Amino acid sequence: MTLSNPLVTGVILQYDTFEQITTDIDDARVYGGIHFRFDQTAGARQGLRIGEYVHKLKLRRTGSDEGS
Repeated sequence: MTLSNPLVTGVILQYDTFEQITTDIDDARVYGGIHFRFDQTAGARQGLRIGEYVHKLKLRRTGSDEGS
């Protein structure tokens, strides 16, 4: 995935995985003084647990796939 912004000329970000993107976002929040590193680590861990919970217990098939 390639990201750029016409308002920030010459800066092009290239990513191969979504994990690389989230790492950059974490770093930007820490370096920008918005969060501490432990905040980002705890938030990522909590987000993964919530995603696993939703995937395992709450997602349901719809339409003709129901019951399979």
